[in-house]
Amino acid sequence: MSTVQLGLFPLQMILLPGEVAQLYIFEERYRQLVADWESTGMGFGIPFARNGVLTNVGSLVEVKQILKKNADGSSHIQIECVDVFKVIAFNNQFGDKLYPGGSASILHRSTLPRVSEAVMSELDEFLKNNYPDQIPMALSTTLDVYDVGRLAKLSDDDKIKLLKRSEHQRQEQLLINHFKLEAALFSQKGSQWRNIILN
Repeated sequence: MSTVQLGLFPLQMILLPGEVAQLYIFEERYRQLVADWESTGMGFGIPFARNGVLTNVGSLVEVKQILKKNADGSSHIQIECVDVFKVIAFNNQFGDKLYPGGSASILHRSTLPRVSEAVMSELDEFLKNNYPDQIPMALSTTLDVYDVGRLAKLSDDDKIKLLKRSEHQRQEQLLINHFKLEAALFSQKGSQWRNIILN
């Protein structure tokens, strides 16, 4: 991990690396953030905030494109998560900027180990049951825990748990538990459907 200074945009949103989202930018301070991206190409951090309460984890994002600029100065942008971070210090203003900022410890996910065969086996079963069209793409590459979390369609709560667990084995156990729960739900749904047919 390394410590960097980042512009920050707290939101009730958590993205894992590779996930894409759209934002509507209308506040003046965040319009300034987007303008700074246009002039420098810098990314920014989205620390997760639930009901206005900031957590210590977040998504490092890059703006992929500005989808629409409105006459009132607001805009619609597309962002992509490229890494995750832990917040070290948060300031309501980033130097002389209007938007917040602070220091963050970036994970550098390129250094992560690939997931174990046990996780890959659970992922394979999950995709067969739910998203069979994604199997060739998902299983043809080397995956880390955040890739698997993205493919598993984790809830925000589970994403937060994944980010807060620093030990690789504990992260993998969270994913395995998620897949086992999904498998049980899938089996139960199939059982209910069979009962409906028999009746």
